Amino acid sequence: MKTPARFILSAALVLSLTACSSGGDGDGDGDGDGDGDGGETGGAATGAGTTTGVGTTTTGGTTTGGEGTTTGDEGTTTGDDIDLSDASPRINVSTCGTLAVADTTASTSLASPAQMIEGQLVRGRVNPDIPSSDTQYWSVDLEAGYYHIIADSQRVDRADRNISLEVNEVDGAGASLNQLLRINEAEIRAREAELFLNPEPRTLTLEITANVAAEDYVFGVFANGRSIPSPFFEECPTITDTSVGTTEAFELQILNEASDVVWYRLELEETNYTINTTGSRQDGADRTVLGIFDVATGFGETRDQDRIQTINEAGTVVSGTDDFDISEPGPYWLSVENPSIDENQNFEFTITESVN
Repeated sequence: MKTPARFILSAALVLSLTACSSGGDGDGDGDGDGDGDGGETGGAATGAGTTTGVGTTTTGGTTTGGEGTTTGDEGTTTGDDIDLSDASPRINVSTCGTLAVADTTASTSLASPAQMIEGQLVRGRVNPDIPSSDTQYWSVDLEAGYYHIIADSQRVDRADRNISLEVNEVDGAGASLNQLLRINEAEIRAREAELFLNPEPRTLTLEITANVAAEDYVFGVFANGRSIPSPFFEECPTITDTSVGTTEAFELQILNEASDVVWYRLELEETNYTINTTGSRQDGADRTVLGIFDVATGFGETRDQDRIQTINEAGTVVSGTDDFDISEPGPYWLSVENPSIDENQNFEFTITESVN
């Protein structure tokens, strides 16, 4: 869910102590490709669910965790710090692309689900328009304790439209026992994460479905505290580390594919901030300039992004200033996209502490 400035960003989100269930049934193909001067675009996806909490991470250079040390070029890197008895989500992130996806083939048979293990990534494709491939099944053996389930999904047509993926635990007859995760976002790709309690050692059968269009997904079930690649598992964006007070300049292309989103990562304290931005079209025209700035914490979940600024004005050079509040310190992901203006644009932004 995205909210405009002025707002409060908190890394203390809602924790699900049992298998999570989602909120409203906001399915539907939320595209809305409106262009033209001065018009912000993008269809809004509806529905909300239970979100996971956020702990602490470290950024840049070398960081250590409970079971190891890793180093990344642009890396937020940590080792595992697992505690299955901890009811608080342990947010432990590593660099995108550091965990390979298993070559296990998804199963369409409830009687013979594909086998996966905790800490492993698997992939599949579901298509609600084709009965033979509208549902896939996985099984995973888990000890008692708290686990994250995390999924990245994007439409097969790679459109910036509604993504609606569900992961449900089902019994041997296919009846739903718990909705563990739901994605319902109008994005070019989306990530969601939930924390759930597995009350006893057992084998879970997981059912994967898409409600709107054919989707490609990658997902895994992770012990609470295991290091998880973020903000995505693969097709990794270029992420620039920045800091408060630093001016960043970049080119923003129209959103045709996931790589057109511009990403930054920065540490924010518990205080008030101001973002100052200027933008222009590369063709120099006195027409609409559009840039949407979102921030997220944790594993980079799409639903937990907050909109800190929207530049959507006509002019040769436009600017914007917005305030936002951080209620808990930590690392934040900042993404910028242009969903509709068919012209490359140049932007500069600076985030500073607000002067009260």
